[in-house]
Amino acid sequence: MKKLLIVLTMLLAIFPSVVRADDKKKITVYMFYGETCPRCHEAMEFFDSIEDEYGKYYELEKYEVWSMFSARKNKLMQDVAKKMGTEKDKLGVPYIIIGEKVFTGYAKNWNDDIINAIVNQYNDETYEDLVRPFIVEMYQETYLLYASTIVLIILLVVNVALRDFKEAKEIRALNKVQNA
Repeated sequence: MKKLLIVLTMLLAIFPSVVRADDKKKITVYMFYGETCPRCHEAMEFFDSIEDEYGKYYELEKYEVWSMFSARKNKLMQDVAKKMGTEKDKLGVPYIIIGEKVFTGYAKNWNDDIINAIVNQYNDETYEDLVRPFIVEMYQETYLLYASTIVLIILLVVNVALRDFKEAKEIRALNKVQNA
């Protein structure tokens, strides 16, 4: 019985590390694109085509930067490009970031390079998501803007309500004076 408990204890000690080895966190591939950009759609089709085989290595995050509602995401792309060392005059879409590797534009003959970058970054113990801090900052700024707008609206409503209350009080006082 003691031997069985020892074996079970050893298996329980080994099992979590085995689970963790298979449950390695995926890397994030970032793609900035334009909705009407043909090369962007080709790149998306490529990522769709490798999903079954390589989807265990990465998650694709896409950010549309061409629409009139994409100013913040376009600024995000500009900030990320600066961090990645992409010159402003060479920046275009699709703009794909895989770890430290950058692809500006898309061509089918880059498919193997993109796959290799995904697998290499996944297997790199020093992999660092260089884009995530910019995204967190963008959303923090957005939430701060929304929160401050809501506070401003509440203050305006309270101000109007108090002003109406004060006017109503003054009218009641005048009515009392006139009725007296």
